[in-house]
Amino acid sequence: AWRGSQLIKLHRYEEALPDLLHSLRLNPHIDISHYSLGRVYFRLGRAQDGVREMRKAVEASHLSIWIYNWGDWNHQNHARRETLLDLDAVIAHEPSAAWALAWRGQTLLSLKEHDAALKDLDAAIALAPRAAYPYAWRGEIHRGQGRDRLAARDFQRALSRDPRCVWAYAWRGALRLESGLCRQADRDLSRALRLNRRAALAYVWRFQARYRLGRVRQAL
Repeated sequence: AWRGSQLIKLHRYEEALPDLLHSLRLNPHIDISHYSLGRVYFRLGRAQDGVREMRKAVEASHLSIWIYNWGDWNHQNHARRETLLDLDAVIAHEPSAAWALAWRGQTLLSLKEHDAALKDLDAAIALAPRAAYPYAWRGEIHRGQGRDRLAARDFQRALSRDPRCVWAYAWRGALRLESGLCRQADRDLSRALRLNRRAALAYVWRFQARYRLGRVRQAL
């Protein structure tokens, strides 16, 4: 899988193909291998196969594929731009693919292109209203733009669909912190961290909530 991904960077797609296929024969549940294979298929002109592998990437590991190539949330890295191009190709081939619209919306959110992200997430929710993560991403856009009531509603909708939606807890915790609801924020952020100990921003927000509550020792 790693060698295949390196060959993609060198634009040696024909050589990458057998490595990625072999990787998935050994373990068909590696989301990044499906994603890389989808990229290869698109570049080889095999769009239908590309769409299939991108969909499998999401199915293989829902949470990790949504945050693939994020790196630092505040750093607009080149990999996200490449992801946008890949998802543009998927959506051009399959315009009603809710999973691809949601993924592209999340990627646009990470690039702070909020209007475009909101459009994709609205479309994804209309097509697949039972999916949790599009509500969480849309809620974060609303939070960032000061629409607190809409943000809170979307976070609650995400959690009603998936009680393990880490970022719905984390971002709702941030929203409550901004509203001065520090105890509720602490609860939400602690839930997020129980679900994912690597959700770094949740630690920052929980520290702030506990510090404001006067729980300095616990904040540290």
